[in-house]
Amino acid sequence: MALVTDLVSDVLVSAPEAPEPLVTRHYLRAVRTFCRSTGAWRDDLGVLFDGKTSDYAINVPLDSEAFDASMCKVGDRVLGKASREQMLYRYRATASGRPQVYRVSASRLIFAPDPAEDISSNVVVTAWLRPVLSATNVPDALVEEHHDEGFVPGALATLLLTPNAPWRDADMAVYYLRKFDDYVARWRSVAADGGNTGVPRRVRYGGY
Repeated sequence: MALVTDLVSDVLVSAPEAPEPLVTRHYLRAVRTFCRSTGAWRDDLGVLFDGKTSDYAINVPLDSEAFDASMCKVGDRVLGKASREQMLYRYRATASGRPQVYRVSASRLIFAPDPAEDISSNVVVTAWLRPVLSATNVPDALVEEHHDEGFVPGALATLLLTPNAPWRDADMAVYYLRKFDDYVARWRSVAADGGNTGVPRRVRYGGY
C-alpha cells in the first residue's frame, strides 16, 4: 500500500502554496472518481455475517469501500444482479428462500429472497472498490498504473479551481480536467472489455 501523504507531493509541485490536507482531499476524490468510473479496483471478496441473513458486510480491504459488484456466487451458483426497485417488484419484503439476485449498497451485499440462514461461508462477490475519503493508503498496483497520468491530473483539475486561492488557475484546471477525462475514458473502455487494470484479484474470507 502507498501512503497518500507521499503521493500528494506530485500534486504540490504544481500548487506549492496549497495546504497538504486540502491537496489530500482532492487527490482522494480523483482516485474515487476514477475507480467509480472505470471499475479499475476489483477484488473477489468474502462476506461477514453480522446478524442479518438478508444482507452481509463485504469484507473490504483497509481504507476502502464497495460501491458495486460485477459477480456474486453462492456456492456454485452465479446470481443475477438487480436494483433495489427490481428486488421490491419481484420479491415481497418478507419473502424467504434460495437467493436469486443481489445488489451492493454501502459495502453491504443484499440478497433477494432472504435466505433466512447464514450463508456467508459460501459467498464470493467480485466487488468494485474505491478508497474511503479518510483513506491513508492506496493500493500499490493502482498507484503504479494510474498515479502520474490519472490521479495527479484529476487532483489538479479541481484543486486549481479553489475559490480566491493564490494557486487558483482556471486555464490550467481545464487542461488537467481534459487530461483526466481522456484518461478515464480510455480505462473505462478497458473495463468494458472485461479487463482489470492491474490490481491483483484474490479471495478474502472471514478473518481478513
